[in-house]
Amino acid sequence: MLVVAASASAPNIASDRINLAATYRQAGDIDRAIGDAQAANDAWTRALAALPLGVAETPGEMSERSMILQRAGHAAEARTLAQNLSGMGFRDPEFKAV
Repeated sequence: MLVVAASASAPNIASDRINLAATYRQAGDIDRAIGDAQAANDAWTRALAALPLGVAETPGEMSERSMILQRAGHAAEARTLAQNLSGMGFRDPEFKAV
């Protein structure tokens, strides 16, 4: 029974980490907009570190990962994800293919 409960909560943990990463990304975007490049880079680095590894992602979560990768200086990885999303027909006004 404990194993079932633990595995049932795992998707919530991954989702929580993606939401945390998105918050860091948005904070970095704000820092960049006000001209604080160092704070922006720090926030994007925290966003990248917060992303869960090895979990299935929805297209929206994949787009978040792509935006974070791009901002954190991992342009090639971001482009690969963006191409995959484009191939799926993903459209979101916040997501901008890199």
